Amino acid sequence: MAATGGGLELALEVGGRDPGSAPLRVGDELALRVRSPRSGYLHLFNAGTSGVVTRLFPSAAFAGVGNWVEGGEWHTAPGDLVPAALFPCGAWIENGPLTEDTGMRERFVAILTDDPLRLSPDCVTGDHIQSRGGFATVEEEVVSLASLPPGRWLMAEIAFAVAAAPSALFS
Repeated sequence: MAATGGGLELALEVGGRDPGSAPLRVGDELALRVRSPRSGYLHLFNAGTSGVVTRLFPSAAFAGVGNWVEGGEWHTAPGDLVPAALFPCGAWIENGPLTEDTGMRERFVAILTDDPLRLSPDCVTGDHIQSRGGFATVEEEVVSLASLPPGRWLMAEIAFAVAAAPSALFS
C-alpha cells in the first residue's frame, strides 16, 4: 500500500514485499520507502496501536545519521538511510497491540521539510513525542510542535490494522 501527499510518496514493505491492504501481523519485519519530488529533510513517525507517537527517523538511536534526502529518488528506512552497523536487524518489528484490542490502526507518517525539524525538547523523550492533546492527527501534532510554516513541508500517511501472528500448528 502506498500513499501520496503533495507529491511525497510513502510505501510500507513487510518482509520485503508490499502488503497491499492486508493487516500487519505481530512479528512482521517493516521498512518504509519514501520518494519526494524535491530534496529536503525527511522525518518518519509511527503512531502505534498503543497510542504512542514515535519518531522513527531520524532517531536518537542513529546518532550522526543525517536526514537530508535527494528528490526524485526512492529511499528506504531503515535500509539505505541507516548504516547496517547502527541497525543490524535491518527492519522495525511490529509488536502490537492488536487493532481489535485498541480500536486503533498502525499509522506511518512521512514529513519532508525545507529546514531541519526542531521539536520542542519538553515534548520529546528519546524518540517518543509527548502529546499536548487536542490534535486529530499525527501530522497536526508534529506540525504544531515544530511550528512548521505553510508551504515549507510535504506529508504522506499510511495506516494498517494489526492482527495476531498466525499460530504455528504442531502435529
